[in-house]
Amino acid sequence: MRGALALVFAAAAGCAAVGPSAAHRYHRFNISGLVYLSVEYAPPQFPYDAADSDVALASAVAATGATSVRLARTFYVDSLSSTAVNDRNGTVLPIRTASADERGHAIRQARGLGLSVALSVAADMNWDVLDFHPGQANTTVSMLGKGFSSAQWDAWFASYTVAARATAAIAAGAGGVDVFENASGLDEALSQGADRWAGVLDAAREVLPARTRVTMSCDAACPEGAAWLGAVDLVGWTAAPDLSAAANGSADAIEAAWEPVLDRVAALSSRSGRPVLVTTLGFQSRPSSWETPPRTASADFSDCSCWLECYDMTAQASALEGSLRALARRAWVEGVNVYSVTTDPTSGGTSDDAATPVGKPAALVLQRWFRGAVPAPESPETFPGEATIVAIH
Repeated sequence: MRGALALVFAAAAGCAAVGPSAAHRYHRFNISGLVYLSVEYAPPQFPYDAADSDVALASAVAATGATSVRLARTFYVDSLSSTAVNDRNGTVLPIRTASADERGHAIRQARGLGLSVALSVAADMNWDVLDFHPGQANTTVSMLGKGFSSAQWDAWFASYTVAARATAAIAAGAGGVDVFENASGLDEALSQGADRWAGVLDAAREVLPARTRVTMSCDAACPEGAAWLGAVDLVGWTAAPDLSAAANGSADAIEAAWEPVLDRVAALSSRSGRPVLVTTLGFQSRPSSWETPPRTASADFSDCSCWLECYDMTAQASALEGSLRALARRAWVEGVNVYSVTTDPTSGGTSDDAATPVGKPAALVLQRWFRGAVPAPESPETFPGEATIVAIH
């Protein structure tokens, strides 16, 4: 472990993410990552193995100082009662499962940039199936399996285990990954017993290199006493907290609003005896974006945050600044993956309302946390309006 390091940095120009006046002790993240997404979230001309996609990844890493990326392999279900998860194959589909070659290329490309790599098994709904239309905007994959019988769960886990093993094989074939995430956002499934998840974890571990740490992700309400928590190396946390208490949206207020949520997750870490990896943390560059997680639509069309032409770079930067402060004060937080960048090299910039930090003040916030200037710890230098951040590792 490194000795104490003092990090002093100022807020980005034009950004309200100004640091606290008093010194705080923070831990530097072991994982400082970006969620890197392709065909499911980017135009189809930018698969993971396109030359333009390589440029997009390198540019995002340079802009933010990230040292890690998290990829996701998405499988789809045809209804909330489906007991099977499936690839969406075909190169012409706007939403599809990236191929093994595409995913392997992204892993190798990230390695070539000196990054550590995480790969996630993700599930989503097949929105091309009529069963999901219309009027099901509130339907989420977290509801999958609600009301399943034991036999239905048996069938679902059999299908999901095959998907997890196939995803792990892609990772192994590309030289391995550092973190393998077996599940994310599957609230109903995560409430199932450890014996069911043991099969998923074992199937992945059989083909992954021994150095790979495995995890599964839940939210702050992770099933109480979930026995599988002791079977993973890291507890994954999909962080989408209610930060509406931060009424003025300042970084200080956002940092304070995290406390009740972090107390619950601290108990989760303690109960499992494992560190916590924030697998997803992100905010759109829209007004009051700290109040809703990324990709959340608003039903109030008088609110400009509903519209693509409504931008607020300061809201996003402040939300990330306050959030990273709050997380870095907790020693049990292993790291953070910020949502998100895509393979589209034209995405981002100050006329973009999405969660990508690229080309925005938010990228400078990430640079300070992911890289940071490191003066001598004995006499940290302070200036009006700047934060003295002492990081310990």
